[in-house]
Amino acid sequence: SNHDVVRMATRWGGANPPPALLRTAAAMLLSLRGSACLYQGDELGLTEAEVAFEDLQDPYGIEMWPDFKGRDGCRTPMAWDSTRPDLGFGADASTARPWLPLAPAHRALAADLQEADKGSLLHFYRHLLAWRRTEPALIGGEMSLLPAHDQVLAYVREHQGARLLCAFNFSVEPARCALPADCAGARAIEASGAGGGRIEAGSLVFEPWGALFARLG
Repeated sequence: SNHDVVRMATRWGGANPPPALLRTAAAMLLSLRGSACLYQGDELGLTEAEVAFEDLQDPYGIEMWPDFKGRDGCRTPMAWDSTRPDLGFGADASTARPWLPLAPAHRALAADLQEADKGSLLHFYRHLLAWRRTEPALIGGEMSLLPAHDQVLAYVREHQGARLLCAFNFSVEPARCALPADCAGARAIEASGAGGGRIEAGSLVFEPWGALFARLG
């Protein structure tokens, strides 16, 4: 995610992204090899904003409208405070005017509301990031993909003998896939906060948009 592409929530989940999809996407991003890049608002699940032509600032969008609406849809002000007319972006709501209009749909996702809700996506990101720091295999480990599956993306991260299975069902349907022989004895980890996946009779079993981390060896 970054300021040049459609927001992740909309790009992956459409106009009304499933909450479980956003959590699984976060779990995948934060378990891949390399540095994770979280674009402002991803942790709130902000969707791509609709920006009218007369409000555009992006030269590409202005030049190529309406075939390409530009990059301003992901650049609208951050939603900090649901009670403020400007969502808390300006120092003085009576005089401050953001460079792009506020997205009405972002008000219900504002940081203050999610801060007060321990089950929110914001708190899920925080918990996941804190857990990630305790897993050396996720910080500096190698990565090997498991056999391809129509619905499930799975790989193993390994560092100094510690092996961690990371598996994600990127589908609206339940999924099941067999564990490879070298992953036998995998033990599910609940500490990450990710959910919707379990180990059952030598298989990975997932709810729609489920995720699972498991200890190997």
